[in-house]
Amino acid sequence: MAPPGDEQVCPTYLGIDHVQLAMPAGPQAETEADRFYGSLLGFERIPKPAELAVRGGCWFGSSSVQLHLGVEEPFHPASKAHPALKVDHLEPLLAQLAAGGVDVRPAEDVDGRRRVHVDDPFGNRIELIESHELAPEVFRALADTAVNPFCIIGKDGTIEWVGASIEELLGWTPEEFTSKRLDEIVSPASLPDAMQGLVVLDQVPEDYPRAGAGVPAELLRSDGSWTPVDLIGAPARLTGLPWHIVFAQRAGYQRALDRALEAMAEDAGLPDVLLHLAAAIEQAIPYSSVAVCDGWRTRRFRVAAGSAVDLLVPGPDTPWALALESGDDVLVGSADGLPVTLATQARAAGLESCWAHPVAVPGEPEPVAAFVIWRPLAGLPTPFTWSAVQRTGKLLRLTLQWDRSHRTLEYAATHDTLTGVANRKVFLDRLRELSRAGVGESAVLFIDLDHFKPVNDDHGHPAGDQVLAEIAGRLAAAVRPGDLVARIGGDEFAVLCERLADPDDAEAVADRLLDVIRRPIAVPLGDDTLGVEVGASIGLTDLGLRQPAETVMARADRALREAKGLGRGRWVRHAVPG
Repeated sequence: MAPPGDEQVCPTYLGIDHVQLAMPAGPQAETEADRFYGSLLGFERIPKPAELAVRGGCWFGSSSVQLHLGVEEPFHPASKAHPALKVDHLEPLLAQLAAGGVDVRPAEDVDGRRRVHVDDPFGNRIELIESHELAPEVFRALADTAVNPFCIIGKDGTIEWVGASIEELLGWTPEEFTSKRLDEIVSPASLPDAMQGLVVLDQVPEDYPRAGAGVPAELLRSDGSWTPVDLIGAPARLTGLPWHIVFAQRAGYQRALDRALEAMAEDAGLPDVLLHLAAAIEQAIPYSSVAVCDGWRTRRFRVAAGSAVDLLVPGPDTPWALALESGDDVLVGSADGLPVTLATQARAAGLESCWAHPVAVPGEPEPVAAFVIWRPLAGLPTPFTWSAVQRTGKLLRLTLQWDRSHRTLEYAATHDTLTGVANRKVFLDRLRELSRAGVGESAVLFIDLDHFKPVNDDHGHPAGDQVLAEIAGRLAAAVRPGDLVARIGGDEFAVLCERLADPDDAEAVADRLLDVIRRPIAVPLGDDTLGVEVGASIGLTDLGLRQPAETVMARADRALREAKGLGRGRWVRHAVPG
């Protein structure tokens, strides 16, 4: 009983370190020990420490049991205090012992498991118990080879043990990683959450098998970079062990996919989303360099992102060109299979194999997007590796559908769907921006087509639509780059000329626009072609500093009405009131 006021200590027992037996002295006894414990029972002879070797005796061990035979004078074999060894395949061992002349005696069955007694050459009793439990080396192999490395963490945050797979994840050997503290291996940004997750482990309800799932952290690699993981742990209170068991679930692939989806939700540009998808592939395929590309036009991609974009040289026999032409994966296991120039460039970058995966977007006649994956090692991808590429390819397909829809909606929100020029909202918004900024001389030309109504009345709205589209194209071609052409409504257009060198330059623009509009227009009507001639009247005004857009447009409208009243086919300019 513990002394009053003292709390009783309940230790956690972790297993048997070794069993001590006795043996006689001399080389003959050691030979007999080697035969029985080594040849028959299958233990390995373990060298004794130098300071103990002078006492004689033999040590034997396996991954989970050690037997120490020490020389005793006078010698007394152990019979009552004997070791009980669990054996997974008892029958073959008993046959081997019998063949070696060892007497095997049945032992009392106390728990439903078969038990036997044997004596070693010195009279020490050994009990053998049949057990179907997994051997400790199996659990060690599981912990050492787990894709997501296991580690044992003390309650003070010190790494007590880690599986061998930590080296593949972080580059540290288990010996280098053990004894580090959490604040040495977790990034400063994620350390508070990781430490809080460790504290919470002690508060997990008993019916929870584990806790801490999804606690994000970045772990330090041996090269100084950071690897994203999710930490999942089993607390000491649930395992009965004096530490927490934690494993680091690789999160780079999922984290990159999450960032791609976040970028889409935030209306980021397509290159930004593609960059995250490239990072996802590089997380899924170690040592890879990736380019994610879209908009293939025979020789080049319209947009590409990733660490391997510099290798996207043009050519009909590149892996990506062949993949996009055929619609099938093209896997080149050695640079010897690449075009000579590309092979030279790849090997100069330390790369040997190239895999191209085309991605088709529903509704498009052929694939125009692809993953291009390079690795420094020769060879083809395993089915497991390629499945990650194909999964990400589905997300790329979704991304491209999003991009196409996004651009279509954005275009529809800013352009007139019939003519393709800007719409009224975009024109007024730009007008407001210029008025607020007050940068340079600018002018507005408000255009109304003359004699357009008879086209609709006599030949139908399809013919009128073709005339409007043609006029819009002519206006866009007649103004300077950067000038804005918009359809305001019906047969009304407007042009915003920015940063004019001279305010009177707008009058030359008005003359040019009247000229291009009055030229005849050929409108196809079935098998015939209709010749149409329309004109225009233009109201011209300068953009006043900080004047509301509606005020500017009203002044241009008054000028337009005056031009029509004077006989049409002309322009009238109204200056900003002094």
